[in-house]
Amino acid sequence: MEFVPATEQDLPEIKQMANQSLKSQHSLQFFLNHLKDFFYVAKEKGKILGFIIVRGKRLVLIVVDKSARRMGLGSSLVEFALQHFPELELKVRASNKGAIEFYKRTGWELVGEAKVGYRNGEKGFVFRKRATKKI
Repeated sequence: MEFVPATEQDLPEIKQMANQSLKSQHSLQFFLNHLKDFFYVAKEKGKILGFIIVRGKRLVLIVVDKSARRMGLGSSLVEFALQHFPELELKVRASNKGAIEFYKRTGWELVGEAKVGYRNGEKGFVFRKRATKKI
């Protein structure tokens, strides 16, 4: 498994993976706009198994392909990002029980309820994780 910067050629596969995994649908333009950010894909034998996008200290999006879940890839992507940032924050939908459980299980601290929820009115929670090593 290698973590490499996402490229424009990766975006159709990334978009498909994200839209199969998430409630909200993202356009190719959304991903194109993030290519200048910390945007890495996890590849094995040329296949993208997951990706992470960080802007500033905010974890914008992390997705692991359904075929690669519960194998530590999500944790590995987060730890890889924390090698480049002293801390990360994220907002997660209150209804996304699987993600909330993942964040709690992998050492994220629940900061509180998000000041701004989602477009559909759903509330969200803010989580934070600090790097364990000094950068």
